[in-house]
Amino acid sequence: MQDSTRGYLATTGPEGADSAAPMPPGFADATAPDPRTGAGSGPHAVPAVLPAQRTDLPTPSSGPRPLPRPAHTITLRGQIPEPMTSTHLVSVSYEAPPATVVYALALRPSAAHILVRRQVIADPTGRIALEIRTSYTPGVYPDSPLAQSQPIPGPWPDALAVHLNLRPATSRTDVTAHHPTPYQASILNLDSTAIVLVRDVTLYTTHGDPIDHTVSVWPADSTRITDTAPANS
Repeated sequence: MQDSTRGYLATTGPEGADSAAPMPPGFADATAPDPRTGAGSGPHAVPAVLPAQRTDLPTPSSGPRPLPRPAHTITLRGQIPEPMTSTHLVSVSYEAPPATVVYALALRPSAAHILVRRQVIADPTGRIALEIRTSYTPGVYPDSPLAQSQPIPGPWPDALAVHLNLRPATSRTDVTAHHPTPYQASILNLDSTAIVLVRDVTLYTTHGDPIDHTVSVWPADSTRITDTAPANS
């Protein structure tokens, strides 16, 4: 695996979309249940480690000073480079997977709880949320480093290879767009009428067995996902 800058193309400067406040309330309290999964707690849940809302920023009399949200261009299977972000662990828990994850990971409908890691990817200052990232991983023991309430540095496929001894060989990627759920709108500081880009990535072994399913959610007005392929593909 290459380093965490793989798959990244470019970033623009402060002319990106405005984030309506220095930090939305939900960003400082990201342990709220995600309506998409209905979950937010479990035997291994941990409190949010996100920074508290900043109060030392200059604000106009009409309300909080708008902060520009950096705009990024990401390849279909890429990420924003770690040096351009800060990662904030929201929770680590064992939960019953939602139906979409059950299907993606080829689990039994009555499958036992699986590991769920929720993170918010923010700008380097930690004040502007750029992405909500949730990973669903079956077969992880509670004493695994993946199940601990601490960030996992580097590319996620590399961490899976090291700690599960399963090297991801292929992946399936689906990208959809929709209005944000209340949880997504709160974390990303969006109006309910905004659009988010949702990328579902399922990783497989060389034998085609699912290893992990990760969902990334970005604001559509500041994120572009691109792909290059042969003209006759």
